[in-house]
Formats: sequence, C-alpha cells, structure tokens
Amino acid sequence: MEKEFYKKIKSKTLNDIASGKITYDKLDNILRADKEIVLEAIRHESFVYYDVPEILKDDRENFIKGLGYTIVLGAAFTALQIYEYDHATFKFTDGIYSSTFYLATGFHGFHVFVGTCFLIVCWFRGRAGHFTVEHHFGFEAAAWYWHFVDVVWLFLFICIYWWGG
Repeated sequence: MEKEFYKKIKSKTLNDIASGKITYDKLDNILRADKEIVLEAIRHESFVYYDVPEILKDDRENFIKGLGYTIVLGAAFTALQIYEYDHATFKFTDGIYSSTFYLATGFHGFHVFVGTCFLIVCWFRGRAGHFTVEHHFGFEAAAWYWHFVDVVWLFLFICIYWWGG
C-alpha cells in the first residue's frame, strides 16, 4: 500500500519531474520524512510511558530526563511535519486527498504542539519539585493527552499514508 502511495505522488508530479523542477532524489527525500515522523512518534511516546512510574518511585532525576527527551522528540516531530509541508508536491487546494491530508495532519500537528507545551510546563514544574508520589495529577493528565495524540497519529498514519495511497 505504501508503494502505491509513492506511485500516486510520483505520477502527480510526473510533469514537474519531466521538466526538471523536481528530481527523483528530492522526491524520495520528501517521502522518506514520513517514515521518520512515525519513528519519532513511537520514540517520544515511549519516554512518557516510563515517566509516570518514575514519579511513583520518587525518582525525580530520571523523570526530568525522560520528560526532557520527550519534549525534544515532540519538537523534532513538529519540525519534521513542517519540513514535510514545506516540501510536499501538492497543495491544500489540489483535491480531496490533499485537503484531507493537510486538515487531518495539521489538526494533529497542532495537538502535538499543545501537548509539547503541556509537557514543557510539567518539566519546569517537575524541576521545581511540584510533583510528588501523592500529588502528580497535572503531569498524569498531560501524559494521558500525549498518549491520546499518539494513538490518533497511528490512526492517521494508517488511514492517510498507508491506506489512503
């Protein structure tokens, strides 16, 4: 299915490729970014998953470190999505697929940004000692939000990148 998606994108840009505006190398680099986005999503999800037990063990150092990694990877995910938008071979108005693509992935990207902001606030609060074994609901709520955003991304990836192609 993923190969069909690549074929569809390549066929849409055949005229640009034939005229030399877009090379196959540039197109492959753009499409490779999609796989990197999925890997980043899986990586940053795993760190938050392990941060809740760190609070319960009162291990502030590993909690702060894991949350920091999650924030960096969430920002990397957002940067890769911006890169993908900037280098996409289709525009929002090119048809139903492109409109759906930009709407769904953009809405998700906004929620990743909001989740990253939540986690940044939790990182500062964690460093200030605001979270304890008994009192950590603020972080737990942010982690639930982050998990939900990741599950939505997996759904979007399957529907848009894999099945949608």
